[in-house]
Amino acid sequence: MPSIYELKKTLGLKAGEVLSDGYVVKDVEATMDEKKPRELYNFKVHLWLSPPSSHLPGQKRSHVMCNNLLEDAKQALLQTAEERKIMYSSYGSPYEMHLEHIRAISSGLMQQEQEEKGEYQKQEWQEDEDAIGLIEVHALAVAKRRRDLPRLSELEKGTSGNEEEAADDEMKRQGYRIVKAHFKSGHCPLCGNEVAPGEHIAKPKEDRSRGGWAHSTCLANCPEMPMTPTKTIMDGEGAITNIKE
Repeated sequence: MPSIYELKKTLGLKAGEVLSDGYVVKDVEATMDEKKPRELYNFKVHLWLSPPSSHLPGQKRSHVMCNNLLEDAKQALLQTAEERKIMYSSYGSPYEMHLEHIRAISSGLMQQEQEEKGEYQKQEWQEDEDAIGLIEVHALAVAKRRRDLPRLSELEKGTSGNEEEAADDEMKRQGYRIVKAHFKSGHCPLCGNEVAPGEHIAKPKEDRSRGGWAHSTCLANCPEMPMTPTKTIMDGEGAITNIKE
């Protein structure tokens, strides 16, 4: 499943990042709600932006932002999300993301809101000196699994799912055991590339040593190439680390 880390990484939402039109991210908070396991996730995003005008020499921080700045801040976030629609989970699964319910307010006068019967009721305005001059943005990021798109491992290696399946069948026929790498760790001893999440790795069934894992596609394409002896560390989550002996 995707995580808050992947969401922030995909959108570039970390302190100091610059969005379109010069809006600078000052701080970010987010929470995740799993709607359907491995299929649909909602993220509530809460961020603070510094508008371009606040970077001008001698410019005083305004308590209340004009509507144009608030609208531009929303559009800057929308444009970023439009340019970076696809994010990948730690397993390399692709998710298409879009933003909904975007609201922007002057952070220096943070409005106290209370949700009642599905509607927000205005309560009172409260000063927040640390946030004066910033724009506070709330949004809902919706991430939906895209099973028609290649996994991250296929993009990095340039192999298709069909090629990987064909390699798996060939190596199984030769008596190899096939597993999926769960996390990005270790390197294939044949090609030298890092093992990415979701990639298929293999070694002979009779090989019970803690080593010998390689990409199934590498083995299928170069079966005659001797493999460099390795030691493999696998934790309870299935993460694999190959260390040359």
